[in-house]
Amino acid sequence: MLDADGYPEEGSESYVDNARAKALYGRSVGPADAWMLGEDSGLEVAALGGGPGVRSARYAVRSAPPSAGSR
Repeated sequence: MLDADGYPEEGSESYVDNARAKALYGRSVGPADAWMLGEDSGLEVAALGGGPGVRSARYAVRSAPPSAGSR
């Protein structure tokens, strides 16, 4: 796990693109000789038409009560 101040923006509608952004971000802030792996997963619920999918993290923060906090 990286010890970084921020995280890359998850702005894509693709798991692959979001994972790639995380790996590239890790490469930019991590040790030059370290391997980087970006991961992006989402919760796909049939009753929600496959959603929230790639937007799971953004969906949870937007839908959570104020006391739930965020990542």
